[in-house]
Amino acid sequence: MGLKVVNSDIWFQHLMKRKGLSLKMPANEFEAREAARYASKAVTDKRLTSLINARLGVIVDSTSGDINKSQRIITMLKNSGYDVKVIFIETTLETAKARNKTRSRTLPDAVVEFSWKGADKAKPILKRLVGAANYHEIDNNKEGLPNVSGLAGTLTAWASRLNGTALQWILAVKKGQDSMKSEDINT
Repeated sequence: MGLKVVNSDIWFQHLMKRKGLSLKMPANEFEAREAARYASKAVTDKRLTSLINARLGVIVDSTSGDINKSQRIITMLKNSGYDVKVIFIETTLETAKARNKTRSRTLPDAVVEFSWKGADKAKPILKRLVGAANYHEIDNNKEGLPNVSGLAGTLTAWASRLNGTALQWILAVKKGQDSMKSEDINT
C-alpha cells in the first residue's frame, strides 16, 4: 500500500537508547527521558507535516489518549484532502497492564491506566470525527494476533483507490503546476 508510519514511540525509544537511558523508565532518569520525549514528538510532528505536504499515505500509530492532538491530526488530514479512517485496537485495562509488563519499554501502571482511560474516553469522539463507516474496532484481548482478515481486505481496497482531491493534486503536479493552493496577488 505504500503507507508511511508515524509513531513518536519509535523516535522516543531511539533517543532513549542513544542517550543511554533505561527502557524500564526509572524515576531517576525522568528529566533526561522527558527531554527525549519532547524531542521525539517534535520530530514526529515534523515528519507528519512533511508526509502530508508530499501527499503520501500515512498511518498515525497512537494511543489516542490525547483527544485534542487526535482531533488536530484528523482535521489537518481532512483539510489536506485525505480520507481518514480510525482503527481502534480494543483491550481491557487488565490486558493493557499485563502486556506492558512484557514489553521492552515498560510504563508504571498508573501511566498505563491514565493512557487507557484517555483512549477509552476518546472512542466516541474519534467515531464522530471520522463517521461510523470510517471507524473500526478490533478486539485484541486474546493471546496471539486478532482475526482482521475481513477488515484487512476492506482497508486494502480503500487505500488502493485515489480520492478526487488526490487525483486533482496528481494532475496538477504532472502539468508542472504548483501542487500547493495559492492566490494570484496581481489580480
